[in-house]
Amino acid sequence: MELKEPKRSKTSARERQMARKKRRQEQRTARKKLPDVSHWLEQARLDTIQDTVRDLLWTIRSQPGLGRNIGLAVAAFALIYLFTYTLTGRIYPRVSSLGVNLGGLSTEAAADTLQQAWQSEAELTVLVDGETYQTLRPSQLGFQLDATATAERAREEVNWREGFFGVRLEPVVTLPDAGFLLLQNYLLDIAPEVNTAALNAGFAWQDGLVVAVPGSTGQLLDIAPTLAAAQADPAAVIRMGQLEVSISPVQPEVMDASDYLAEANLFLSQSLNIEGYDPYRDELMQWSTDNRTVASWLEVNEAGLALRRSEFAPFLEAQNASLNTEEGSQRYLDVQETMEAMQQAILEKDGEVTLRIRYAPETYVVRGGESAYGIARKNGIPYYMVERQNPGRDLNILSPGDTVKLPTRDVTMPNDPVPGKRIIVDLDGQELWAYENGEVVFNWSISSGRGTAPTSPGIYQILNHDPLASGSSYTLCSDLGCGQWEMSWFMGIYEVVPGLVNGFHGSVLLPNGTYLNGGSVGFPSTFGCVMSPDEAARELYEWAEVGTVVEIISSEFEPMSSLAVRTQQA
Repeated sequence: MELKEPKRSKTSARERQMARKKRRQEQRTARKKLPDVSHWLEQARLDTIQDTVRDLLWTIRSQPGLGRNIGLAVAAFALIYLFTYTLTGRIYPRVSSLGVNLGGLSTEAAADTLQQAWQSEAELTVLVDGETYQTLRPSQLGFQLDATATAERAREEVNWREGFFGVRLEPVVTLPDAGFLLLQNYLLDIAPEVNTAALNAGFAWQDGLVVAVPGSTGQLLDIAPTLAAAQADPAAVIRMGQLEVSISPVQPEVMDASDYLAEANLFLSQSLNIEGYDPYRDELMQWSTDNRTVASWLEVNEAGLALRRSEFAPFLEAQNASLNTEEGSQRYLDVQETMEAMQQAILEKDGEVTLRIRYAPETYVVRGGESAYGIARKNGIPYYMVERQNPGRDLNILSPGDTVKLPTRDVTMPNDPVPGKRIIVDLDGQELWAYENGEVVFNWSISSGRGTAPTSPGIYQILNHDPLASGSSYTLCSDLGCGQWEMSWFMGIYEVVPGLVNGFHGSVLLPNGTYLNGGSVGFPSTFGCVMSPDEAARELYEWAEVGTVVEIISSEFEPMSSLAVRTQQA
């Protein structure tokens, strides 16, 4: 049998190696001819991905069947994508708003989801001068989300390409009229905290010397531009998550107090004594403070050396608190009145300041058997003033437990009280005492109003002087008219009704030419005034100036001053 050797290739191993090398070279040459996509890959420095993409593109080109399959797969995916989201009415994936993913949701479901996020998750930071002041829900500041419109935008305005790669949709937000008012009220509420007053140049007490302190700039919340910005683009406010409050600087009137150092030193060179005087109780309270505190009360404004009200206010508040330690006490120092008195003292470099203590209106609880007229006399207030304090009410009908409004006691004392002088009238004892600096100056018997026209008890003051006044009463009226009497040395003390004044006087000359009681006193006989013997009335007239306090006491009205208590016990 004949054996044959296997047929060997005539190509040598070297040739085969060269052939493989040639094919690789051809492949590299072919790859170089493919589209260059390296420009965007190089930017990300993704060398590995670049090589992979090149190989994939070469593979697709060298194998047409694979490219067709990939194309078909992409087309199928696109059809499924379009069918799933376009034809079913759902929002494309990767679409979000307010930080909430709305992908795959219907417009109704998306609107509900957005509304829930708006109420529970959305936040808006209020910035004042670049700093966080408060963080609130947008709805608390008046902003309103239209969740349905936002969801419809997400469904209708986002195309498939945007939905595929992802998009953040700006919500539809408005600031309606009601929201505008809500935001405006919020800004008004925070304005007192945000606003800071500009401080004029002032002074300080350092090491026993007065030194000038420069003024400082304040700030003011500008409500109008803040509202305008929010109303112009509410969506932008929500997008940024911040409401920037507009602030304007406020400049002081005076920045340098150096020119007024001499005046400040002059005022501070003396002790400042502040007194509070209660003319009803005849109490004098004294308040003192140190130079360091007083120096802080001074500033310089356009008019010159002045009171820095913001620094003086705490002192005033402390004194008002001290006046109301008693239960039911309603005493106070009037702010405007006190500030003006302090300013005047600074201008005049006066170290003595007297402030009037005033009374607030009160409410009286009716007890069994009490009438409005009796309540007026018990509280020392003319009856018509009580009527005026309770307009539209029938005070003739009162029951226990009812309340009656009483005016401030200050209505019976319109003028500044004269310190050191006080007239006491005792209706029960029909006597008058006049005191000056606590010492008796006059004392005599008087005649007060008769039962049909009684004198009103209370605390009043001298209102005017008239050496010869006239008066009348319905008892002097007839078919021929009403006669008038003449009163010597008349001083009004209170109004019975508007225009009709009771007061002090001497003898009364009646229309028939005789004197009332023959000029005698000691028992109630007048038509409401307080009559003294003629010569005594003249002495009182010349001694008591306008503003002198008159305290009329009786069993109905208890004494309020220590002098009246002492008089009653005499």
